[in-house]
Amino acid sequence: MRICFITSYPLKFAGVEVYASKTVEHLVKKGHKVHVITYSYGQGFHGENVEVLPTLNAPLLRGVSFILHSTVAILKKKHVFHVLNAHIPFTSGLPCAFLPRKSRPPLVITCHGTEIARATGNPFLKKILLEILGRADHVITVSDFLKKELMKLGFKGKVSVVRGGVDRKLFHDNISREEAAKIIGLNANRRYILFVGALKERKGVFTLIKAFHRLTSSMEKVSLIMAGSGEELGEVRRLLKKLNLTSHVLLTGSVHYFKLPFLFRASDVFVFPSYYEGFGLTALEAMSCGVPVICSNIEGINEVTGDAALKFNPGNTHELYEKMLTLLENEGLRAEYSCKGINRAKLFSWEKTARETLKIFRSVQTDTK
Repeated sequence: MRICFITSYPLKFAGVEVYASKTVEHLVKKGHKVHVITYSYGQGFHGENVEVLPTLNAPLLRGVSFILHSTVAILKKKHVFHVLNAHIPFTSGLPCAFLPRKSRPPLVITCHGTEIARATGNPFLKKILLEILGRADHVITVSDFLKKELMKLGFKGKVSVVRGGVDRKLFHDNISREEAAKIIGLNANRRYILFVGALKERKGVFTLIKAFHRLTSSMEKVSLIMAGSGEELGEVRRLLKKLNLTSHVLLTGSVHYFKLPFLFRASDVFVFPSYYEGFGLTALEAMSCGVPVICSNIEGINEVTGDAALKFNPGNTHELYEKMLTLLENEGLRAEYSCKGINRAKLFSWEKTARETLKIFRSVQTDTK
């Protein structure tokens, strides 16, 4: 099958790129031809063909220019592909959806969560999203939670859930904490709490910082690593300074995907304090590395972690503080949740993601003949 992905690409920090790239990797392994139309990077890893379109370097204009250029690119190649798979409805989905059905191959749009969150409570974005998705031949959501949220918005088309996976050759526990710490330059004699994600309020970063502030009053030689970037970095720095935490918190910026396993393995606890997640991919990667996980008690994350993580109510600083203190003081409990996480992560694989996605691609081919 000849498949065209329209998405940001390839492996980066964000879940969309990881999901798309790993799905592509396993589709190529199954013998399918994959062409990627993107606005980010031009390097392919798995034998896929990557076409980078010119875009303007400004947030809104980048999206608009990508929509225009990708529309032209798709029209030029409309007879080449058996199916189109767009991964960001408001940008990559838009040019595909508004082409006449006779002018394009069958269209599958994958929703990762941000677009549904934005449309919830915003009538204008809700109308646009439902219009775009309504023109697709099939919609994929990356969790049951997102499928339910999409139904609440009033979507009545075909929807299937295809969860993400984890690369266990990359995310594993085969390296010791001490070795991992040495590789990335951390002091193995300190305790490390790790956060990986965008520095945004909805990711719970301010709740984490405040809970960590309380923890430093109860424990010595403990540090917080915040691996990520975002528009609220300035606010994060101001809060750290206000709480006298600058020397206790390491702001790494975005970490290359292939370095994340070392960061996970060097850490004692991984905290995922989000208010909203479509699918808890980072928690899954942490569990696969054997790192005990503390996460918000919300549907998008619970679908991934099950009972293999300690939970707290999102935004509750005291609860998060208590969970971190309990785990760091109890080696036996850390070992228990490390084992639980590894076993839970084995239920997810990118091969399964690709297999289920391919089944949908084949179904839309049949339905549109």
